[in-house]
Amino acid sequence: MMENGRVSLKRGIQIEKYNSKKKIRFHKTKHHGRLLKNVRLKSVLNQVTSVNSSSCTSSRVPSPQIDDVKKCNRVASLGEDVKLTCYPKTRISSCHEGADIMSDDLDITDSRSKFLAYLAFSRFLKNALERKREGSESQEVQLTFKNAQVDNLKLQVVSLKSLLSSDQRIMASSIREITLLKNLLAALQEEFNTVKAEKEILEEKTELLSEALSRTLTELNNEKNNYILARSEAIAFEAQLGKEREKIAQLKQDNKSLLSKLEQELPGSSSSDAKKLKPKNLMLELD
Repeated sequence: MMENGRVSLKRGIQIEKYNSKKKIRFHKTKHHGRLLKNVRLKSVLNQVTSVNSSSCTSSRVPSPQIDDVKKCNRVASLGEDVKLTCYPKTRISSCHEGADIMSDDLDITDSRSKFLAYLAFSRFLKNALERKREGSESQEVQLTFKNAQVDNLKLQVVSLKSLLSSDQRIMASSIREITLLKNLLAALQEEFNTVKAEKEILEEKTELLSEALSRTLTELNNEKNNYILARSEAIAFEAQLGKEREKIAQLKQDNKSLLSKLEQELPGSSSSDAKKLKPKNLMLELD
């Protein structure tokens, strides 16, 4: 704002330094006129100071250049409400929030100097407002981007929660299945132990039966050998018996032949002699 020829701006508006050596070009864009050419600004300020110095009739000659001692005394006299001095040619940003940036008193009296001062102030204010608007636009863009990120994160959180709930359900069902499998495994282990004990008992019985079988086979082999020996002896006895029978048959035949010869040789013998010979013949047949 403009008060008594003094240009003051609040700290909330960010002010930058312009290098006089840089040439700033303006382009016809939607932000046309947002920058202020440093050379044009300095020429306007020089015109203000030159007109002010020529029109002033008092003994005090104002100048934008202030001695360092005077500046320090004025800053010290301000006390708690310290305000940093801003020269027309050099703008200094305040280090304290809410502090004002001031320019020196120029004692503007004529209308042309006021017009040029208003022009410079309007240019400063326009640039500050333009930068503020650009900052708000960038902040709106960032806010939109952050809101999109928040929505995306919310969607991710919802999807992750659904995945977590499904994983928890799957984990609970898996835990139940694992518990059932553990119980089944314990039952199978007990059954395996019983079967193993029965197997050991059966193995012991099998060993006993195998020993008994081996003994039985040994006895069978012995009996078989005895049978073979007895059979061979029986065959030998049968052969000998056959021979004896043949001898008996031969003796019977010889006896008959002898009896027939005796009967022929002794035709007149009595019957008593024949009766005596019959028992002898019977004894011979029995033998």
